Amino acid sequence: MVQMEGKLTAVLMSGSDLKGDDAYAIVKLGKKQVIKTNKDDSHNPEWNFTREVHIKGDYEEMTIAVYEDDDFSSDDFLGSVTIPVSRLSGGPVNGTFALQTKEGEPAGEIKAIFSFEAGEVSIFDQLKDKLHDSDSD
Repeated sequence: MVQMEGKLTAVLMSGSDLKGDDAYAIVKLGKKQVIKTNKDDSHNPEWNFTREVHIKGDYEEMTIAVYEDDDFSSDDFLGSVTIPVSRLSGGPVNGTFALQTKEGEPAGEIKAIFSFEAGEVSIFDQLKDKLHDSDSD
């Protein structure tokens, strides 16, 4: 576990070779969802989505998961990748990450950049992030 307090910046640029369209991505720290992109109607979505969130807690991993939006049933899981949060301490994590299904099969790729800036997180910062999240749902 890594104690993290500060600002996480995520730039979710695009996905490629996804198995579904209407794709969106979420970022989780542990089990907590901290970021969700808008959906893009393509197997190769161009989200160009940047979000900063204030985080405070002990985390081991960050997961990027991609889903297909489904109007008539629950959204379909397309794939995910897990990144140890310890990688963020060495500077920005920038790359094209291979997604895998729950069975370990290739599920496309996602291009993203993550950075973490340590600093004090106030209750105001956390409330502001929660309000922003409720506006984007």
